[in-house]
Amino acid sequence: MTATSTLADATARHQMVERQLVARGVRDQTVFQAMREVPREAFMPADLAEFAYVDAPLPIAEGQTISHRSSLRSWRRRLRR
Repeated sequence: MTATSTLADATARHQMVERQLVARGVRDQTVFQAMREVPREAFMPADLAEFAYVDAPLPIAEGQTISHRSSLRSWRRRLRR
């Protein structure tokens, strides 16, 4: 990965947090930190890496998907109960 793509990925992660989490009312700073730091593209097949920051579930391997970020809020609420 080049320095340019690293910066682009970091920018995409930041925009994802602002547009997909903060905008939907998520307020948990630990979630924001994790989502800003974890490179989703590292868990994706190379041919899907460009979609790593879209708000949709995406296939990863073995018939599994990387989760739709909008689901995090409801999961977090359920875990707190």
